[in-house]
Amino acid sequence: MNLSEAFRQFTTFPDDGIIFAERVGGVFRPDSRCVVLVLSDEQLQLQTSVVAAQLAPGFEYFLEVETAAGFAVGASTPAQVDEALALLIRYAENDA
Repeated sequence: MNLSEAFRQFTTFPDDGIIFAERVGGVFRPDSRCVVLVLSDEQLQLQTSVVAAQLAPGFEYFLEVETAAGFAVGASTPAQVDEALALLIRYAENDA
């Protein structure tokens, strides 16, 4: 699954899920591979880089599903989805 595919499914993932994604050319992109993981209380105490290395090698923390799903609200046309996904990626890269 990549970020573009996941974006269209965020509402089906558990709210407490965490998205880990692969950087392509040093950045997150719509075609970046990703996984959604629900972490145990013990895993939540670890640094996200440690969790990623153990459970999703080659991937990095991206965002929580609950936060990411908020960007998808109201995006129904392909152009809106593309714009919302671009905003989500920009948020994950710069503000999260």
